[in-house]
Amino acid sequence: MGKRFTNSGVKVNTQVGFAPHEPLDLTRFLDPCAPREPVNYQLYAAIYHSGGAHYGHYVAVCRHEGDGRWYLYNDDTVTVCSPPQPNGAYLLFYQRLRPGST
Repeated sequence: MGKRFTNSGVKVNTQVGFAPHEPLDLTRFLDPCAPREPVNYQLYAAIYHSGGAHYGHYVAVCRHEGDGRWYLYNDDTVTVCSPPQPNGAYLLFYQRLRPGST
């Protein structure tokens, strides 16, 4: 499990690459003896944190299921935004796709 801060309170800024428009294919991690059905997940939200160990602020970037656009949720303000980027993403949310969907 990852850590947000080191033992001395320094924020860990390790970036994990992801592609917001490309499905995450986890098929290769299935048991080789199991039936081979694609196991794809689509990113639908990301959480970002700014600040330090004792203070900070969180915002969310989420894809609307109906219109497919991305929205930034920042306290009581919601605005249309670009898809999430790896720089600074703290937590990613994925939803499993049905086989045959993208």
